[in-house]
Amino acid sequence: MKIGKTDNRVKPILRRPWLIAAAAVVLVVAFLGLYYGTGAVVKNKAGSVYYLEAYDARNNFLASGSGFVIGNGYDLATNFHVIEGASYIYAVSADEQEEILLETVKAYDKSSDLAVLHSSVSFNAKPLILANSDKVRQGDRIYAIGYPLGLSNTLSDGIVSARYADLGVDYLQITAAISPGSSGGALLNSRGQVVGVVCAYYDGGQNLNVAITSNTLKNLYSGHGEVKALSLVS
Repeated sequence: MKIGKTDNRVKPILRRPWLIAAAAVVLVVAFLGLYYGTGAVVKNKAGSVYYLEAYDARNNFLASGSGFVIGNGYDLATNFHVIEGASYIYAVSADEQEEILLETVKAYDKSSDLAVLHSSVSFNAKPLILANSDKVRQGDRIYAIGYPLGLSNTLSDGIVSARYADLGVDYLQITAAISPGSSGGALLNSRGQVVGVVCAYYDGGQNLNVAITSNTLKNLYSGHGEVKALSLVS
């Protein structure tokens, strides 16, 4: 009769310190990658998102919102409802060291609630890259950066909970928290590229927030006409 031996012929992991050390390094690297992934998005991209204040021809305050630098560094994407009725807009950087007066618009579309403002001077920030939003999938991790209630450069994260189209406009439904003032903010993927423009939330819902896809913005921006006065937009 064959009797199994009780000794372990495989050397226990605890007796191989080099293996423990290697495993620890792998775990630490993985943890730091996850932990600093979001930090990298904030550090490298948040400076390209500006606080906006819109005023009419009589200098009455109309609305506040968010916008982000795109293209050649002279253009700022935001929502149409942020600029509607405005004659001029102030764009303020997160550190409040930069305040730019915007009085012209390069492209806008009320139906998709998008607008691209144009500055006569370059923004002191790197333009954000517009990703291909057709590749965004349900469950993808996303990050929203903006100025909810005027709070400077606020980051929230979540996932894409759904995709849908309404009246010819493509939307991403997201769980990242937003509030009034977030409109026009950048919705980023894990690589720090823009996949959407934050635009709205469902009042009374929980984590039912909406962004317009970056491809919709791309199409508007690529087909822009001549720069025109903001006061002429209707």
